[in-house]
Amino acid sequence: MSEMSVKQAYSILVAVKSNLPGGVTLHQKYVDQFHSVLDTLEKESGQNLDAFRVPVSEMRRRAVSKNEYTGVTYTETPEVDRPFLMLKIDAILGFFTIEQERKAIGFHAR
Repeated sequence: MSEMSVKQAYSILVAVKSNLPGGVTLHQKYVDQFHSVLDTLEKESGQNLDAFRVPVSEMRRRAVSKNEYTGVTYTETPEVDRPFLMLKIDAILGFFTIEQERKAIGFHAR
C-alpha cells in the first residue's frame, strides 16, 4: 500500500468535507470527487469500499420551477442531499481512522 496516496486521499476527504457549500443539496461534482478519492483508497488499501459510495438512487434532479403550461423544470445535473454525502464522508474517515489505530496496536516503545 502506498502510504503517500492514502495520506493524500485522506487529506482530500477532510478538505472536501470542510469546504462543501451550504444548502440542502449538493451538485454531482462533489459526489464525483468523493468517489474518485474512494477509488484511490480502494486501490491502495485492497478493500472493497462500495458501502461508502453514494448510490445512484440518492442522486436526483431538483425541481427549479413549475408552470402549468410547460410542466416542471429540473436541474440539468443530479444532486444529492448534503447530509447524506456528509454521512458517507464521515463514515469513510472513521473507517480509516479505526484501521490506522488497529495497525498501531502492538508497537510499544521500550
